[in-house]
Amino acid sequence: MARRPHVSTRSVLQACGASWLPSAIPISKRAAASRFSNAPLAEEAAAQNAPFLATRRQTDRPFVALKLATSIDGRIADAGGSSQWISGPEAREHVHWLRAGFDAIAVGGTTALTDNPQLTARGGVTPRKPPVRIVFDRRAMLNLGVSLVQTAREVPTWVVASPEAPAANVSVLEGNGVRVFRPEALAQAFAQLRLAGIQSLLCEGGGALGTKLLAEGLVDRLYWVQAPVWLGEGGVPAFPGVPAFPLAEAPRWIVVERRPLGSDTLLVLDRRLCLPES
Repeated sequence: MARRPHVSTRSVLQACGASWLPSAIPISKRAAASRFSNAPLAEEAAAQNAPFLATRRQTDRPFVALKLATSIDGRIADAGGSSQWISGPEAREHVHWLRAGFDAIAVGGTTALTDNPQLTARGGVTPRKPPVRIVFDRRAMLNLGVSLVQTAREVPTWVVASPEAPAANVSVLEGNGVRVFRPEALAQAFAQLRLAGIQSLLCEGGGALGTKLLAEGLVDRLYWVQAPVWLGEGGVPAFPGVPAFPLAEAPRWIVVERRPLGSDTLLVLDRRLCLPES
């Protein structure tokens, strides 16, 4: 069957006040409201414009996507903690493409200190506005040796700490151009981020942060890159401590995309589709 031609709706999303998304749907702004609930395009459209639609429905927090690269057996690092690189170059290039469509890119504090990432969108896609870099770091332990702090005055960099974070640590970060939030809980953190203008956020780990977001029901979409490698029991699990469910009651996510990225496989799942009647 021939594929239906797709036309970019970047201008539509920008006109509605949202960052443009790499995955766009073939409908015009005028037709969006009237056609969106009609089958068979409704589910496809809901999946492709999920960040835009979700933030119009849930106004208390951003749309949150979690991106993980794992081995076949669900490990994000080997027994020695090495994770560079589980996925191949095609998958890593795709991540930059993803980043360009989000308002913010986030990691946990341990990941920021261990991997020293740049958290910028590089490659062939230039974002309309550089994503804000966010680190969830309860103790505000980031320091001047980390690239994120060194470049905070060039690229917006925020830290989500706790009220108990040492004042000296917070002072060092703020003195170097980092904006620091000190919420009581994750839900409050996301509410503050939404008020600060973040409508969509891509979280890239680590495992502890991703698991906490999943456990608290704060993940709307999962981008799961699976590499054809086995790391075994000693490897670092991707989902440590996720609550157990009886099979009959276990939440089933919706597969919205599955495709190869070089030798890896990308699986995209939504917690639920944002349909007009849902």
